[in-house]
Amino acid sequence: MIKLDDIIKTITGRMLKITELIGAGAEGCVAKAMDVKTGKIFAVKIFHPDRSNDHTITRIKYLCAQELHKASSCLVTPIELINSGGMVGYVMSHVQGIPLQQFLETTPMTFMQLLVCLVLVAQALVRLHARKISHGDIRQANVLVWLDGNVPRVCIIDFDNFSAAGAPKPTCLGDEMYLAPEQHESVKAKKPVPPDMGSDKYSFRIMAEEILTLRHPSAAFLEPIERFEHAMYTCWVHDPARPPVPGVGGHPATILNARVANLFRRGMSRDPAKRPELAEWLDELLAAMHEVYVCPKCHKPCLVDASKTVCPQCSKRFPDICLVLPDGRKIHITQGLMQIGRAELNADNMVSAIHAVLRRVGPLVTMECFGMNGTFLKSGDSWLRLEDRKPIFLSPGDVIRFANVEVRVEQVA
Repeated sequence: MIKLDDIIKTITGRMLKITELIGAGAEGCVAKAMDVKTGKIFAVKIFHPDRSNDHTITRIKYLCAQELHKASSCLVTPIELINSGGMVGYVMSHVQGIPLQQFLETTPMTFMQLLVCLVLVAQALVRLHARKISHGDIRQANVLVWLDGNVPRVCIIDFDNFSAAGAPKPTCLGDEMYLAPEQHESVKAKKPVPPDMGSDKYSFRIMAEEILTLRHPSAAFLEPIERFEHAMYTCWVHDPARPPVPGVGGHPATILNARVANLFRRGMSRDPAKRPELAEWLDELLAAMHEVYVCPKCHKPCLVDASKTVCPQCSKRFPDICLVLPDGRKIHITQGLMQIGRAELNADNMVSAIHAVLRRVGPLVTMECFGMNGTFLKSGDSWLRLEDRKPIFLSPGDVIRFANVEVRVEQVA
């Protein structure tokens, strides 16, 4: 195998000097390498002799031709074949970051940051699946994460298990903790089924639970094997609609909103066709980014929806907010949908009959404006006119002007 200071030649004639050994696995070893001519840094993977064959070479050539790094910078795939000196491998971009599991164990992350990580993975996989290519080994070890300031960045690595119609089938199935039901059954029957986009959807769902609840779906059900299989392939044992499982750690599944929880349920289907597509995951996760709420009492997160009136972590009621009118009267925003206009504000004709609509989802309140004479938000010493029919979130301390009527937004004690 390779060692420090070895010079490796790619199929295009690029000369790479090994500068650091990163790690070794069942299929080969990975190292950091420098282009001798340009000084540019790359990563290389060299396969073990038993994997250095025509099958591997054909699969590497296929991935190189796809140029998936151009579809998404989060996809770190082969860009050049190595096939010289008895070695078979490939060159890929060198990226920073550490495996997601290690990152979660060592770096405190807010719930919003965790959600951003999952969104970035989903975005990359949507673009991969659009090419009719499956990754085949989606798991935390194959997602590298780092922080750009406070913003998470991710890269998906290790495409050695990919599947595509135009390439030879992979010879491995992926990690046992992420195997789809059909793969698990095929192993038991000693007739392994290679991964595909259906198994990708299942593996992503497993990782989604690990990221958002900080635990694996089989937590507390690892042994014996029958309990593990029940948790992985029979039902979602941590479903918020089921009695809670004690002592599993992480966040309870009740922190999820109804739409995301529904994705988790459907994602465990034994029928690959019934599992949500990655594009559906992406749409719902992007929407969920506007529904992250941190309880002011226990300081723990959740995704809110209309069904939530109390914090799912501490069971304390969410605080209410109200509009305080010039005469001191208060309009409490307790309903799911309320209209604000001339009658509610006891105002003159400057205020429209329906000037704005307030919608409450859990503790969050949005306002959508319609008034002919405008709705304004105070910003310092000036007033910012709000765009009609574009909802904004209201927060305690906001000062709103409906035409000529000024109101304050306050939290109810």
